[in-house]
Amino acid sequence: MTKPPTHRETHRETELKLALPARRVPAFERAAPVPVAPVRLPGEASVEDGFVALCTACLAQFQANLPGVLEDEDIEYVHQARVALQRLRVALRLYRGLCPLPPGELLAGLRALAGALGPVRDWDVLCCVTLPEIAPALDHPPAWRQLMRVVQARRRAARQAMQGAIVQAGPAAWLRAFHRWLAQRAWRSEPARQAAWQAPLQPWAARALQAGHKKLVRSARDFARQSPQQRHALRLRVKRQRYATEFFETLPGAAPHAKYRGHLHELQSSLGRANDAHIARALLGGALAGSPGAGGAGQARGAGCFVLGWLARQAVEPADPGVLKALKFIRKSRPAW
Repeated sequence: MTKPPTHRETHRETELKLALPARRVPAFERAAPVPVAPVRLPGEASVEDGFVALCTACLAQFQANLPGVLEDEDIEYVHQARVALQRLRVALRLYRGLCPLPPGELLAGLRALAGALGPVRDWDVLCCVTLPEIAPALDHPPAWRQLMRVVQARRRAARQAMQGAIVQAGPAAWLRAFHRWLAQRAWRSEPARQAAWQAPLQPWAARALQAGHKKLVRSARDFARQSPQQRHALRLRVKRQRYATEFFETLPGAAPHAKYRGHLHELQSSLGRANDAHIARALLGGALAGSPGAGGAGQARGAGCFVLGWLARQAVEPADPGVLKALKFIRKSRPAW
């Protein structure tokens, strides 16, 4: 469990804990990928306490996974580092009505780091999730092996590019600067917002969650008629509401919403699979473009065309029943935060 930092704790983390290893860490010494951990928020926490605690937890998760991102082939490091940055963005968005955005260089660093992780995650999902699910349907092992050689080469290239972009973005300096910004409480320079920052967190969190729920319900209307772009926007809305709900789940006295979070998770996963298929078609089409029609490359192209047809069929199939069930629950929910 992550505790809200004090000023002194934040400075200590900044000075002592943010440096990346100076040597390459052997795999047997490297920590396992670090998933999201609940943030313990005391009942007396203020709105400001909540903001600092949530941002600090996101930064800690990103930092914990960073050595694995740079030195390990396990796809979970990239996934968890990306989740950490996504959650940080949600926290900043959630508080944007109160807190001025971080300085431009911090936002630029956040965009650079998130942008570096995105493409390799797409290739990881294609090679390690999407294609293995389709493989049993193609009864031609040689052609499948050729296809996997093509996409794995693209995946390796994407990983090398990602690692170079991460190093260039200077993550250690960015982490130190972000912690420094949190420790300095620069937002206190606006006296008009002081009362709001020092207000109790729980009522503010309840209002924020209720506002997010209403926006989500509006976005889910006429789901059957929504375009792929609208469903993508809905998926992002679902993700933001899920993260926000998880942020405040440990507040004492908070109403239990495990079922609500479960349906958000189901909805995000189902919509995510549709988005993964859309991305897979683009990646695979690019990887096969210009491939010759003979020999091993021809076999890879044939297997790739089979996969593209499979994905195209999925795109026109009726919505997953799990999506419809989750949407129905959320539309009818009247959560008492």
